[in-house]
Amino acid sequence: SILIENAGARGLAIDVASGYIYWAAPNTSFGQGSIKRADLDGGNVTVLTTGLAGGTRYIALDTTAGKIYWTDVECHGSGCLGWIPIDGGPFNILLDLNFPTGIAVDHAEDRLFFCEGADVYAADLTASNPDLIVLAGGRGLAIDTVKKQLYISNVGSDIIRRSDYQGVEIEIVQSTGMAGARHIALEFGLCAGDVDRSGEVAMPDLLIVLAQWGQCPAVCPGDVDGNGLVDFTDLLH
Repeated sequence: SILIENAGARGLAIDVASGYIYWAAPNTSFGQGSIKRADLDGGNVTVLTTGLAGGTRYIALDTTAGKIYWTDVECHGSGCLGWIPIDGGPFNILLDLNFPTGIAVDHAEDRLFFCEGADVYAADLTASNPDLIVLAGGRGLAIDTVKKQLYISNVGSDIIRRSDYQGVEIEIVQSTGMAGARHIALEFGLCAGDVDRSGEVAMPDLLIVLAQWGQCPAVCPGDVDGNGLVDFTDLLH
């Protein structure tokens, strides 16, 4: 079923805990791009920012910092990377780039990943000191912040690769049969108690919860119910 009609919508991101869906709305008219939000059922569509160059196609949420990071292939002539407040507001440009695409965030590790051209870079959350970690082929990014792994869709091929955060261990994990796959997303198993995503609920999962007991200021795998606190309710999952 169609939740929301928005011609050309790109860069879907979902915050299940808060009950929102976010997307980029590129525009063929320069300076008319925007980022929007709606409830998970498609209601209450809200424009969070406007005035983007018009080539915004990828976004990533940092719910801990209250930011949405985005890339735009048209701003400043060849592209840039920036952020907006997650509840809406003016946009902020962090870095000028050449054809930036996929983007992913790990707040707890102070890591921001993005594709420029077809290469994958890692920087801190201010986009400072970017390092090339994966050469060639990158377009869309998805992130597993528990296992500290990136999933990379490859422009011009039908493969999806997986890499550690340093770009050292890289492997092909899937042939999609669709040449040039762009946007990708991860869906983890429905067993919430499998904190370490090993495929079973066992003692290591309990140890993670106990080690992170208390307030969770950043992303905590032990916070199973996502309420910002690791406590007895997480054990019940």
